[in-house]
Formats: sequence, structure tokens, C-alpha cells
Amino acid sequence: MKPILLGLLLAPLSSSAFTVSGLTTATTCGNNTGSIDITALGGTPPYTYAWADGPITEDRTGLAAGAYSVVVTDDLGETGSWNGTVAGGTLFVQTSFMGGFACPGESNGSFVVLQSMFNGTPPYEIQVYYNGAYATPSGTTGDGDPIYYGLAEGEQFSVSASDAGGCSGSHEDVMYGPFGIPISVSNIVAACNGANGSVSLDNSGDWPANIVITDAQGQQVYQYDQVSSEFISGLLPGEYTIMQFWTWSMNNSCAPIYSSFTVPDLGPFCGNVHGTSWYDLDADCVRDVGEVGVPYSVLQIEPGDQYVLTGGSGEYSFNLVNGSYTMAQLDPTLIHYCPVSQPVPFVVNTSDPVVDFANGSTVPLDLVLYTVQGVARPGFTYSFSGTVRNPTPQVSGPVNVTAEFEPTLIFLNASPTPASVVGNSITWNLGTLSSFGQTTFNASFTVPVTTPLGTVLTSSLNVSNTLTESTLANNVATLLNTVIGSYDPNDKVAITSTGASEELYFINEDEWIDYTIRFQNTGTASAIDVVVTDTIADELDMATFEQGAASHPFEVSFKPGKVVEWRFADINLPDSNANEAASHGMIGFRMRPRPPLLPGNVIENIANIYFDFNPPVITEPSVLVAELSTGVNSTSASILLLVPNPASDRVVVSAGGATIADLRIFSMDGREVMRSIIRNTSGVIDIAALPSGPYMVVVAMADDRKPTTHIIKL
Repeated sequence: MKPILLGLLLAPLSSSAFTVSGLTTATTCGNNTGSIDITALGGTPPYTYAWADGPITEDRTGLAAGAYSVVVTDDLGETGSWNGTVAGGTLFVQTSFMGGFACPGESNGSFVVLQSMFNGTPPYEIQVYYNGAYATPSGTTGDGDPIYYGLAEGEQFSVSASDAGGCSGSHEDVMYGPFGIPISVSNIVAACNGANGSVSLDNSGDWPANIVITDAQGQQVYQYDQVSSEFISGLLPGEYTIMQFWTWSMNNSCAPIYSSFTVPDLGPFCGNVHGTSWYDLDADCVRDVGEVGVPYSVLQIEPGDQYVLTGGSGEYSFNLVNGSYTMAQLDPTLIHYCPVSQPVPFVVNTSDPVVDFANGSTVPLDLVLYTVQGVARPGFTYSFSGTVRNPTPQVSGPVNVTAEFEPTLIFLNASPTPASVVGNSITWNLGTLSSFGQTTFNASFTVPVTTPLGTVLTSSLNVSNTLTESTLANNVATLLNTVIGSYDPNDKVAITSTGASEELYFINEDEWIDYTIRFQNTGTASAIDVVVTDTIADELDMATFEQGAASHPFEVSFKPGKVVEWRFADINLPDSNANEAASHGMIGFRMRPRPPLLPGNVIENIANIYFDFNPPVITEPSVLVAELSTGVNSTSASILLLVPNPASDRVVVSAGGATIADLRIFSMDGREVMRSIIRNTSGVIDIAALPSGPYMVVVAMADDRKPTTHIIKL
């Protein structure tokens, strides 16, 4: 048996299945720039290569378009083969609107054919077609690229071109420009005895415009550039005119359009109702030392269906025209000591009436956890903040908060100083909470540079105390945050109670909406004060407002016209150049929709962020659409189709019949590397110039959705 065993050991081993594959890259026009990457799998290396046209190298570069084949032989003589075709490339035709967009109602738009960036061999023959005929250039740029003029907004044009070697290509696009819709005016708040009127301007349905506002005497009172939405306060009563215009880089300004609005005058026949709501411990209707205010409590004024919000100490104030009114507290957990009967009548007669509320409550102890979080970007600081609130008159036991943060995050610091930080777990001991008291905490982390875009970071928080609570369901929170690249540092995001969708509010499942407004000082000096305003959508019920967590101390109040205002006085927010990590702030709140909410109803909100005396920064709209749940999970990313993927050069992008506004591509370190304006249900992008690797694609839809997906560049 031994000789047989020795013979088995010395015999050549049988090779595994031997396959040969190849990956081709097309040529650029008539140039010999094609390539083939051969991969041999199985068999026994080393391998030898025999190409039909002579070379014996593994891979090929500098190839012309055509058919190629190779036979690969392994070390034991086993062979495999591959044959394929290197495609001939097309001429990549590019255009630019640096000639100027079209003015409203005019045919003065222009575009440039960027022949200096074509990928073929000059000279080029170019044909341009629009207005029902072939066009001739109106001039050339400094690079010799032809300029074409005379298009209206929305007018299509096409460009066909061929190079000296006969390589051809084409490009189609549409002229952009504003429709010239006058900016809409809403939420006008009358002035009362001075410059305290306000107005909201909305230009979201049209191109961002420059506006100048003048008073009845023709004096300029405001000027803003690139306005989409604006909240203007501090207005005297009277007539105002809005001049709305657009300016492009290489042609004259468009003719302005005009609109107007009036700020009514409440004075001198108006006044301010104010007072305090507090927990009257001894029920004597006198606020004694140590008796605390009821914070963030919603009061309703009739007639007019107006709402007032108490501040952090239970105080409130509101301007009203002379007349007879009633006021009622809407919190059903409060016992009315004084006044016992509500609604409470009062009269404004060029006076400032005081209406106080002394309250009792027998609600058992119940702590509530509110959270907000910032954005997560590779290489930057990510943070979350929390507030533990005691909405009852009962005093809590010692409060503990535990946070289990995403293990991939790198812990930086926390405030107040945690009792412990072990692994990815943080514990705070926050002491007891008095009647209607609250306490806050926050933590900051570094997102590793290597974190891929699209990664979902998951953290969980839990609050407890040593006494029994009526419910523990509101003591926990789960934070989900998708890692992104470049972003607008000032935004407003909405999360429904089920968290089932980022675009939909499911009528039969969701109960409320959590909003987070995030802001960053990107100026050149610290911001002493920051003011945030939010005009609440009509679809939301003001009576259900709940104040959430915030990154910094603040005061909050309701203003006429369903406006919520937060004031961060003396915030001293550093600019991002001096201290990027500390330049961020955020605030959260919760509301419920106002019934009846029907399928198709749109809940849309924006926020206005004022840094000191600068014009406000306007966030992109936060949009939710009410629908009935089908029980099937879906995401807006599923409507995107990128073909081919992976890809080496040109990619067709489609959105299932929906209109694409623009497309941005981000590298995995968060840099924006490409942007393409499409304005159609599909389009073609060229990624040939991008280095090989994975990228994140963010598409802005015409209906304000922003689905994301990934693509691999070969």
C-alpha cells in the first residue's frame, strides 16, 4: 500500500474550475483610449496570455474600438478564453447657461456650447436647433465657444456635433428662468403703538429673487438677495411696495415686477394682555415664594382662535386690538383654583390687562424625555441634546440618564460631566426635578473619516428616577441618523411618531410630528443673539404644541399669525472658522395635525433664523404628505434608477415618471464632486472624469423629495 500512497501524494493536484473574464472601457471618440482588464479565476497560477492580435500581456490599454480575444493558459496547461468588444465612444457634447437665464416673459435666455471641453479631435462641426429652426451663434466667449441667444423660459434646444474624425454626439436641454410670479404675502401682523408689525413673504413657487421693499414715502426699508421665503418684523403700520427682480451674470437685469401689502394699525386703540400661570401649592390664589410657574402651557384667546404660550417661568404676553375677549388654559391636567370658571373674560381698552392663573394638579409623577440631534458627516462633530421634563406637580427622585451611543462614534465630551463613560455607554446623575421642573444634557462625538455616506448611526437613551412613574413609555428615545456629505447647515427636519417614512404622515398610524430646527453660524464673528421663528402650517393644531429639547438656553413665545419665536439671548455662538464644533445650535418641538386630516394633505413648514441684525437664513421646507398606510415599507430612493451601475462613463438617471430638479454626487469623504441640473423625468450624466470608487447620489425632485442612492465608478 505504501507505493500507492506515495504515488497519490506526488501526482499533480487537480485544478479548480478555470474561468476567464474581462472588463472593457470604451474609447473616447476616435481616440485609442480603450482598455481591457482580464481576470483569471481557478486553475493553477502563474498564467500566460496569448491575444489574437499578438500581445502576451494580461491587460490591454490604448486600444481602438473593435473585437478582441485572448487565450489564457495556467501552469498545468489548462486553458480558458475570453472575447469581447471595445465600444467606440461618442462625442460628449456639453453646454452651459453662463450666458444668462431667460427673464420672465422675455426671449432673452442664452447658452454656450462648450466645444473647448468636448472629448474629440477639433475642429468641430456644430448644429444648434431651437425656435423651430437651426440657429447661428450670437457671439463667442474668450475660449472661442459659441453663444446662442433668444430663448424663453422652458424652451427646448438641441445641439449636434461631430469632430475631425467623424465622432459625433448630441445634447438636449431646456432654458431655465423664473416664471415671474409675484411674491406672495401672508401672516400679516398688525402694528400696535409702534414698529412691531410683521409679514411673511413666500417665493417658493418661483426662482429666488432679489427684493427691495419701500414704504408709502418711497423710502427703502428692506433689501434682500436671492429670496425664496422671508419673515420680516419691526414694521410700522402703512402701505409697502415690493420690487422683485433677477440679475444674471452676462446679460442685463430683468425688468422688475411689483406687488404690495398693508400692515394694519392697531394703535392707539390696542393693548397687551399678560400674566402668569403657576402651581399654587397651598391653593390660596397668591403666588408665594417657591411656587413654580407652569412652563410651555398653551392658552387660547377668543374670538379669533388665537393662541398664547407661557414661557419657561409660566409668564406670557400678547398684543390685541381693543375689545372683549376670553382666555382659557388648554392643559386638561390642571385644576383651576383661580379663576375657577374658565374661559376667563377680559377687556382691552387701550390698556394692558393682567390675567393670572393659579393651578392645582393631582397628576402622578411622570418624567418625559425629549431629544434633538445634529447632522453626521465623516470627519466632523456630531452631537445630540436631551431635556428631561417633569410636567407634574410631584417632585421626582434622583434622575439618571443612560445613553448607549453608536459604537463607531468617537466620544469627545458631554455636559454636565457624566458620572461615567464606559465603552459606548454614558451615564448622567442629574439630581431631583421639582414641580414642573426640567434638566438638560448633551454629548458630542467625532464621526470617523472612513464612515461611508449612507451609514445609519443608532443611539438609544433612557431616563429613570427612584420613584414610581405613571408611564415609562416616554422615558426612552432611539436616535437614527444617516451619515451625509455636504449639507445646508441651517435646516428643519420632521420625524413622525412611527418613523415609518421621511415623506409621509400615516393618518391611521402616526400620532404626532417631532420637528428639529438646526442652525450654524458660518459668518466671520460670533453671534451674540440668535432668534428663530416658525410660521406653523394650517394643518397643525397649535393647541398641541409641546416644547422639546434645545442645545442652548432659550425663551419661546407665540406671536400672532401662528408664529412661534425662540430667542437665544447672549448665546455668543462662535463662527465655524473659529470653532466648527461649537458653531451649531438646534431646537425641537412636537405637534399633532389638526383634524380632519385627509389623504393628500401637505404639511409644509420652514424656519427663519436670525443671527444678530443680519437678514434671516431661510431653511428648505420640511414637507410631509398625509396618506393612509398600506402596511408596506418603501423609500423614495426606490424610484431612482441609475443604468448602468457600476458604470465607467455615461449613466442614465430616471425617477419613475417624477420630475428631477437637479442631481449631486458626493465622494465618500463628503465632498461634492459633481452637480447636474436635469429638470426632466430622466437625464444623462457623464462620470468619466471621476476617479474609480463608490459615490453617493442625492437627487432633488421637483416635489421637494430628496431620495439618495449609490453608484460605483469603474
